[in-house]
Amino acid sequence: MLIGDGWAFIHIPKCGGTSVRAVLEGAEVADMMPMYPRNTARHRFHWLSKNRPEGKVFCFVRHPATWLRSYWLHRMRLGWLQDRYLDKLGSRNMNEFIRRVCIHEPGYVSEMYKAYTSAFDRVDVYRMEYGIDKVIRDTTGIKTPAPHENSGGELPPIDRSLLGLIAACEAWSLERFGYKEKI
Repeated sequence: MLIGDGWAFIHIPKCGGTSVRAVLEGAEVADMMPMYPRNTARHRFHWLSKNRPEGKVFCFVRHPATWLRSYWLHRMRLGWLQDRYLDKLGSRNMNEFIRRVCIHEPGYVSEMYKAYTSAFDRVDVYRMEYGIDKVIRDTTGIKTPAPHENSGGELPPIDRSLLGLIAACEAWSLERFGYKEKI
């Protein structure tokens, strides 16, 4: 979490946070707290209330299918870590990885999003697909464009046969954040 003058940004992994942080860390930042789902909602809320009782709290999410693709690419670049449960489902084949996650950890992305967004009464959640520059500018007043750190151009397409499985497993996120369009 990054906190500035009148705003707080919750960095959800693989949701544009590297780009957002590049902009926000260049601005005057009052404080920073690592945000991991293991930090309880009560802990995060208390920390946020103590450090920034006023202002906007915002974060980004992305479509669960593109989150899974991004996570796979990230792990293919850096290696799979056996101390992380999701990484134990890793595969050199992206579609096999997504299938394994849907079967062995259905709703993984939705549960992660809940952990990050439901702890605060006043968090504004934005979809990455709409772009992050305008949100940063409107929320923080910072006009610096966000760099695009990662490229999705390297990603193979998701097998069409998996789209229904993803939709069933991640129904909460799709409904909650208004994802009606196809990938």
